[in-house]
Amino acid sequence: MADRETSNIFDGSRFTAEMAIQNLIGESFREVTLILIHNGGGVGWVEAINGGFGMLLDGSDDVYRLLKSILFWDVNNRISRRSWARNEGAVFAGKRAMKAEPNLKVTLPNLVYVGVF
Repeated sequence: MADRETSNIFDGSRFTAEMAIQNLIGESFREVTLILIHNGGGVGWVEAINGGFGMLLDGSDDVYRLLKSILFWDVNNRISRRSWARNEGAVFAGKRAMKAEPNLKVTLPNLVYVGVF
């Protein structure tokens, strides 16, 4: 699985690298076979920080347990970061994920809409 830092980030923070680094560190604690972080990845040198992981799936119960943990972390970290960047689809997905898994806690943004009075 690979992560592109700039994807669906709308609040001006797309040039930060924390999502890729958070995934890298979180996945390293979950015993993935391979983790990587690199610069570029087809979108332009120095315009993105990309990260990802690879895992050998041997069919064992232990790998199934690890894979569930890794994917839970990876996907919800991505949803959280995009939610914090005010992506409405990610806010919706974060709320839905917290309903499905009571142990998941994601701080959601407080959206402020400015209108004409």
